[in-house]
Amino acid sequence: MSSPTFEEVKALIAPSEGNIAHMYLDSVGKVTVGIGNLLATRVVAFELAFVNRATAESATQAEIAADFEAVSRQAWPRVARFYRSFTALDLPGPRIDELFRRRVEGFRQELHAAYPDFEGYPGSVQLAMLDLAFNLGTHGLKKGWPNLNRAIGGRDWATAAIESYRPQSSATRNAKVKALFERAAVAARAPRPLG
Repeated sequence: MSSPTFEEVKALIAPSEGNIAHMYLDSVGKVTVGIGNLLATRVVAFELAFVNRATAESATQAEIAADFEAVSRQAWPRVARFYRSFTALDLPGPRIDELFRRRVEGFRQELHAAYPDFEGYPGSVQLAMLDLAFNLGTHGLKKGWPNLNRAIGGRDWATAAIESYRPQSSATRNAKVKALFERAAVAARAPRPLG
């Protein structure tokens, strides 16, 4: 089976997670940047190549800490762009993509470890599972969704489509993941060409 490309994964996940260059508070009040990249501490933020929005110069640790603290003190939930006025730094687009690419590869590895047949699943199923893992965490997906996992283990993609519904996710995000499982279900029912 062919694995989904980075561009396919980004096209699925970025609209739901956002692609935000400045720090903001996510839906649970955690400092985040880019495509849903949690910054658990300001020390984690120090590792990223932020630039000063006004000068385009590389940000100092003091500037990064100032943005982190300013955003941390704000009210939530708010839309991500609300937090821009409390920041002076941005993470450039190529750095956001690089960070997202590393996270996607990390999730691929985790999914392969948690689901040994992962690489053999249809590409649309792999894509759906990457979105689920990104949203729930691989551990959360594996441990918190027994009906979905039974369907995945049995390659029952039609049931997986139904069981993939996440109450905390948007209707659009849920519909996209459901459609990916349904695509695999249709393909599985299609007659095989005679060879």
